[in-house]
Amino acid sequence: AMSMLKREDETDAPILREDQDNINAFARLNRQRDELRDEIAALTKEVEYMTDAEGELMLSEGNVKYFVGEIFVDMSQDEASELLGKRTEEKKTALSALQAQLDDVSKSMQELRTKLYAKFGKSINLEDN
Repeated sequence: AMSMLKREDETDAPILREDQDNINAFARLNRQRDELRDEIAALTKEVEYMTDAEGELMLSEGNVKYFVGEIFVDMSQDEASELLGKRTEEKKTALSALQAQLDDVSKSMQELRTKLYAKFGKSINLEDN
Protein backbone atom coordinates (compact mmCIF):
# COMPACT_ATOMS: atom_id res chain seq x y z
CA ALA A 1 0.00 0.00 0.00
CA MET A 2 1.27 3.42 -0.88
CA SER A 3 1.39 5.85 1.96
CA MET A 4 0.63 9.50 1.43
CA LEU A 5 3.21 12.05 2.49
CA LYS A 6 2.32 14.42 5.27
CA ARG A 7 2.16 18.01 4.03
CA GLU A 8 5.21 19.01 6.10
CA ASP A 9 7.28 16.16 4.61
CA GLU A 10 6.77 17.32 1.05
CA THR A 11 9.51 19.31 -0.61
CA ASP A 12 9.35 21.93 -3.30
CA ALA A 13 12.95 21.22 -4.32
CA PRO A 14 13.10 21.30 -8.10
CA ILE A 15 14.30 18.11 -9.75
CA LEU A 16 17.37 19.09 -11.71
CA ARG A 17 19.01 17.08 -14.49
CA GLU A 18 21.74 16.05 -11.99
CA ASP A 19 19.07 14.79 -9.57
CA GLN A 20 17.40 12.77 -12.32
CA ASP A 21 20.81 11.32 -13.29
CA ASN A 22 21.41 10.38 -9.64
CA ILE A 23 17.97 8.77 -9.35
CA ASN A 24 18.59 6.81 -12.57
CA ALA A 25 22.06 5.77 -11.36
CA PHE A 26 20.54 4.59 -8.08
CA ALA A 27 17.96 2.50 -9.96
CA ARG A 28 20.68 0.92 -12.14
CA LEU A 29 22.81 0.14 -9.08
CA ASN A 30 19.76 -1.34 -7.35
CA ARG A 31 19.19 -3.73 -10.29
CA GLN A 32 22.90 -4.56 -10.39
CA ARG A 33 22.90 -5.26 -6.65
CA ASP A 34 19.95 -7.65 -7.02
CA GLU A 35 21.70 -9.49 -9.88
CA LEU A 36 24.93 -9.74 -7.86
CA ARG A 37 23.03 -11.09 -4.87
CA ASP A 38 21.47 -13.78 -7.09
CA GLU A 39 24.86 -14.70 -8.60
CA ILE A 40 26.44 -14.85 -5.15
CA ALA A 41 23.66 -17.11 -3.84
CA ALA A 42 24.02 -19.49 -6.82
CA LEU A 43 27.81 -19.59 -6.58
CA THR A 44 27.68 -20.10 -2.82
CA LYS A 45 25.43 -23.13 -3.36
CA GLU A 46 27.85 -24.44 -6.01
CA VAL A 47 30.82 -24.09 -3.64
CA GLU A 48 28.85 -25.94 -0.94
CA TYR A 49 28.11 -28.81 -3.35
CA MET A 50 31.76 -28.95 -4.40
CA THR A 51 32.93 -28.95 -0.79
CA ASP A 52 30.48 -31.80 -0.05
CA ALA A 53 31.81 -33.66 -3.10
CA GLU A 54 35.38 -33.23 -1.83
CA GLY A 55 34.32 -34.88 1.42
CA GLU A 56 32.63 -37.75 -0.42
CA LEU A 57 35.69 -38.16 -2.63
CA MET A 58 37.94 -38.63 0.39
CA LEU A 59 35.80 -41.61 1.41
CA SER A 60 36.07 -43.30 -1.99
CA GLU A 61 38.79 -45.71 -3.02
CA GLY A 62 40.31 -46.52 -6.39
CA ASN A 63 39.11 -44.87 -9.57
CA VAL A 64 36.14 -42.53 -9.66
CA LYS A 65 33.95 -41.06 -12.38
CA TYR A 66 34.50 -37.31 -12.68
CA PHE A 67 32.03 -35.22 -14.65
CA VAL A 68 33.86 -33.02 -17.18
CA GLY A 69 31.81 -30.91 -19.60
CA GLU A 70 29.15 -33.37 -20.72
CA ILE A 71 30.83 -36.70 -20.00
CA PHE A 72 32.14 -38.74 -17.09
CA VAL A 73 35.86 -39.43 -17.11
CA ASP A 74 37.57 -42.23 -15.18
CA MET A 75 40.39 -40.95 -12.99
CA SER A 76 42.13 -41.84 -9.78
CA GLN A 77 40.75 -40.56 -6.50
CA ASP A 78 43.85 -38.37 -6.10
CA GLU A 79 43.51 -36.80 -9.57
CA ALA A 80 39.82 -36.14 -9.02
CA SER A 81 40.52 -34.69 -5.59
CA GLU A 82 43.19 -32.35 -6.96
CA LEU A 83 40.99 -31.25 -9.87
CA LEU A 84 37.98 -30.67 -7.65
CA GLY A 85 40.13 -28.74 -5.17
CA LYS A 86 41.35 -26.42 -7.94
CA ARG A 87 37.82 -25.90 -9.28
CA THR A 88 36.52 -25.16 -5.79
CA GLU A 89 39.27 -22.57 -5.23
CA GLU A 90 38.43 -20.94 -8.59
CA LYS A 91 34.78 -20.68 -7.54
CA LYS A 92 35.75 -19.24 -4.15
CA THR A 93 37.93 -16.63 -5.87
CA ALA A 94 35.04 -15.72 -8.19
CA LEU A 95 32.77 -15.51 -5.14
CA SER A 96 35.17 -13.08 -3.42
CA ALA A 97 35.27 -10.92 -6.55
CA LEU A 98 31.46 -10.81 -6.72
CA GLN A 99 31.28 -9.94 -3.02
CA ALA A 100 33.75 -7.07 -3.56
CA GLN A 101 31.62 -5.83 -6.48
CA LEU A 102 28.52 -6.01 -4.29
CA ASP A 103 30.28 -4.01 -1.56
CA ASP A 104 31.23 -1.31 -4.11
CA VAL A 105 27.67 -1.14 -5.46
CA SER A 106 26.23 -0.89 -1.93
CA LYS A 107 28.69 1.89 -1.07
CA SER A 108 27.77 3.84 -4.22
CA MET A 109 24.08 3.38 -3.45
CA GLN A 110 24.60 4.71 0.08
CA GLU A 111 26.40 7.80 -1.27
CA LEU A 112 23.57 8.50 -3.74
CA ARG A 113 20.95 7.81 -1.05
CA THR A 114 22.64 10.35 1.27
CA LYS A 115 22.78 12.98 -1.52
CA LEU A 116 19.17 12.48 -2.61
CA TYR A 117 17.72 12.40 0.92
CA ALA A 118 19.65 15.57 1.75
CA LYS A 119 17.82 17.31 -1.08
CA PHE A 120 14.41 15.62 -1.13
CA GLY A 121 13.95 14.38 2.43
CA LYS A 122 10.98 12.08 2.91
CA SER A 123 9.49 12.96 -0.47
CA ILE A 124 11.74 10.31 -2.02
CA ASN A 125 11.92 6.64 -1.00
CA LEU A 126 15.15 4.79 -1.71
CA GLU A 127 14.81 2.05 0.89
CA ASP A 128 14.74 -1.70 0.24
CA ASN A 129 11.21 -3.03 0.14
